[in-house]
Order: sequence, then C-alpha cells, then structure tokens
Amino acid sequence: MQVAGALKQKGNACFNNGDIDGAAAAYQEAIGLLLQEKKGKNMPEEKNGVIHDIVGGAGELLAVLYSNLSNLYNIKGDYEVSWKAAQQATIYDPTFAKGWLRYIQGRRMDGYPFEAFVTLLRRLRPLLRNSPPSTLPKHIAGDVALVEAPLYEDLGLSRVLPHIELDEYEGGVGIVARRAVKPNEIILVEKRFETFFAEMDLGAQSDLTTMGIVTHFANKMYPHQCSHSETWVRFNKQFKGCWPRRPEEISADVRSELSHALRSQLPEMGDDDFESLFTLAVICRYNCFHSGFFRACALANHSCHANAAMKYNPEDETVTLIAVRPISAGDFVNVKYLSDAHFLMGVGKRREYLRSWLFWCKCDRCSMDSENSATQEQIKCPHCLRYTHLPFTNENTETKDHDPLLLPEKPCLHCGASVKWSEDSRAMVSQLVVSFNNITGHVTYDRLMTWLLEGMRKISVIRVHPDHWLYRILFYFFCVPMTSIVNEGFEQFMAMGWHSSLVEMLMRDVGIRRLYMEAIHARTNEGGCSKEKCGHVSEGCSEIIGCGGAAINSALRSTLVRGNGGW
Repeated sequence: MQVAGALKQKGNACFNNGDIDGAAAAYQEAIGLLLQEKKGKNMPEEKNGVIHDIVGGAGELLAVLYSNLSNLYNIKGDYEVSWKAAQQATIYDPTFAKGWLRYIQGRRMDGYPFEAFVTLLRRLRPLLRNSPPSTLPKHIAGDVALVEAPLYEDLGLSRVLPHIELDEYEGGVGIVARRAVKPNEIILVEKRFETFFAEMDLGAQSDLTTMGIVTHFANKMYPHQCSHSETWVRFNKQFKGCWPRRPEEISADVRSELSHALRSQLPEMGDDDFESLFTLAVICRYNCFHSGFFRACALANHSCHANAAMKYNPEDETVTLIAVRPISAGDFVNVKYLSDAHFLMGVGKRREYLRSWLFWCKCDRCSMDSENSATQEQIKCPHCLRYTHLPFTNENTETKDHDPLLLPEKPCLHCGASVKWSEDSRAMVSQLVVSFNNITGHVTYDRLMTWLLEGMRKISVIRVHPDHWLYRILFYFFCVPMTSIVNEGFEQFMAMGWHSSLVEMLMRDVGIRRLYMEAIHARTNEGGCSKEKCGHVSEGCSEIIGCGGAAINSALRSTLVRGNGGW
C-alpha cells in the first residue's frame, strides 16, 4: 500500500514534468502491486479480473490510479483505453466523481456521445447531488461544465436543465426532475440527429405498423452491416445508450413476434448478425420523430395526462421539450406519444396506438376512462336502452395481444345483460375514422358543413352517449380546416376594409349559419328530443336511431366556447 502510494506520487511528478509515458508506467506498476497484494490474500475476482472486494483505502487508491491513467490515455488520443481505465475507477470507487467524469469524456471521444449523456444523467448528477460538499473536489462544478459543453455540442443539445436526471422507470429509465419545473419552462432543446435513411415522416404515417417501421430501418442498414461499413460502426456507437439498451428490455412475446416477422423479410444470416441488425432497427424505430432522430427527447416516457410536450421547429429542425403543467421535485417528465388527433380519441383507440411502442399505458387518464362513470366511453344497452360503460376496442383475433385493462364485452350497469359493440357499429366507427383523414387539407365551407352534419348523423346511429369521444374527435377535425377558413376570410377583409356588405358576406360564408343554430336552440331538455316520439329516459334517448340533440348542443357549445382559431 505504501509502495503503491509512492509510485502514485512518482507518476504525478512525471506527469507534471511532461513525461506521459513515465507517469503511465508508474501508475500501472502501482496498480499491479495492489492487485497482486489482494490476489495473494485469495480475494474473489470477477471474470473480467475486477476485484470487487477491494474496499477502503486500497479501493480508493486504485480508483485514483485508474482515473489518472485514463487521463493520460485521453491526452495520447487512445480513447478506448481511456474510458476502460475510467470504468475500472468507477468500479473500485463508485462515489469517485472524477472517475465518472473521465469515463463520460472518454466515451464521448470514442464516438459514444449519447451513452456518455445517459451516464451523466444516470450516474454523475445523482452522485453530485447526494454527496456532501466537503467530499467533492473544489473545482468539480467547473470540471463538469468542461465535460458537458462539448458533449451537448456533439449531441445538438442546448438549454438542458441542470437538475434533471435519469432514474429507473418500468424496467427502463426516464427523465426525472429533482427540482420543481414551472409550466412553459424549457427542459432541453435537441437538434435533429441527421441520418441518411430517416427521410420518412414517421409522425405523419399513422398507418405504418411497428413491424413496417422496423423492417424499413433493417432494410436500410442491412447493406452496411454486410460490408461492415463506417456507417454501420458509427451508428452502432451513436445509438449506444438508447432504448432498448438490452434485448431483455423488450417483452419476450413481443420480441419473438417482431424478430420472427423480420427474419422472413431479410436474407438468411447468422443469429449474431440478425440480433445486431434487429436491435439497431428497433432502436431506430423508438427514437425517430419528425423525419429524424431525437434521442434525448425519447428518454421522456409517455402519459396520456402529460406534464411536458415536444414542440418541433421545422426551420432549425429542433425539438423543444417544455413543461406544460407544474412538475414537482421527484416527478418523472412525461410526454404524449400520440398526435393531437389520436390523443383526443377514446381510451381503447389511444391504447391501441400506444401499443405500437411495446407497452400498455398505465397512466391516470387511462384508468379514469376505464371507470364505469366515464360518460365519454358509454353506449346504449340494446336491452334496457340506458347508457352503460363499454370502451371501443379493436377485435384482435390474429394475435393473443389483448388489452389487460379493457374488455370487449361487459354486463350492462343497469340490467346486467351482456353488451358488446356490434359489427355494424364497428364498421361505422371505421368509416368515421377514414372520413377524418379525408377532410384534411383545403376544403370549402359548404363541403365542411355537409361533412360535419353527416358525421353527426353517423355517430347518432351508433347510439353513444352525448359526451362520447366520437363527437369530440369529429369537432376536432371540423375545427382544423374551419380555423383556416376563418383566418383566410379575416385576412381578405382586413385587406379590403370592413364595409357592411363585406361583413355580411363574411358572416354568411364563415359565420354561424341558421343550419346549426337551429340545432343548438331546438332542444331545451337534456336529450334534446320529444318524449312522445322517442320515449326519452333520464339517461338519454331510447330511440333506435337517436336524436343526438344533447350531443349537438354540448359539442357545438364546447367548440364555440373554446374560441378555436379566432371563433
């Protein structure tokens, strides 16, 4: 121990005199002495030769020696040996901050910047937060800043909050705030990671399956794997640290299904080669947004009641991760993995889309929507004609991957009879979803109003509750083009002047027509119907077609009150 300490001092003196090789030789000799001393005492070793039972002064000295050695190799440009030496330092003394700093620096310099970033948030920041100030080096804050700055530059990161970390979350990791974050406070900004094969706008391709996206990336990378090109090597390094970090992080059933399907799409290859290609393709799928990769933003996990949002700026190709609700210290930063339209859909459809991310959502919103009291998920019982809770779910007969939260068939809350979505009702919902996609883009006001009323008629045929999410999503797709129509109209009249005849034309073309003003005022009771004609009951309307009066009333009122797009 004393001899090793003296060798350390000798190494330090050599380093101060510019003798890098002499310093390295002294440090290595000291390490050899300490390991030999412990080996002589029959201390247990790991397979890689690391002795975990070396603790106390000897362990701390070994950590310092390996850290110093890491610094020397970094100076010499031998970055792989540098981070491996630093890794040994962190094993012998996990509380040694300088060892983690040099590991992060070495990994970045060796081409693993994202894995270095994950280590910064997962290891170093918690260590610095939990360590008493008296145990930390005097200039640790400055040392951390010197390591962070080039790392952020390599990753295209900026405005990273200093008090966010990574912590265990559902078998993986997630971003956690260690101090309170206010709404509209920026958590981080990330520039798109350029690739040669991310030209697909996956965010807009709602019809693509997980298998289709994984196959796309596998086919793009396969030629590079065969030639072991610089691109193949670089991308395997650049994506190190991204989810899934290990194949075991994907459930065995899903992994088996995906890998089996992918093998049939690719030429024959060995198991190891296929495993490497499959892993990289899956990583690409789950870190790609807006035609590019945003690896840091992908660390935020999903919630249907998110406390943060990802805002994409196409001009500079950045995503800003920003708080939208107060985030308390210790809370995970959650975003929604869905588009705005998908986010407004019912619990069954939302969870169906989210399943493509290989998890079943367990957020509060999904739990609340699965409660019997959630009127936005209620339909009429065909037996007692009263509203009962039954979320819309797809009948997945091809796989055994059934939603653990939602049932395709339930007893009525009132009469106890078994209730399920009929084939006709399912077909009608499918038609509505298709019509939502068809109404996007430029459309005239007359066509838009015809589409809206036809959609409301179809929903009323399904006999859902007036609060049902189908009305909500219908009015979302109505408001998007309607906002453009209103904005274009106001721009024209601002340019031409506000003359009475022009205002009358404006109100006629984009104002509230008598067509649906009558629908708003024609009904005064909850169901909006005539008891003599349809036998109204307290829960709604029992007519087979359903008048939809309350739905029209509440949906239009909520849309107008929101003032969407200048209404």
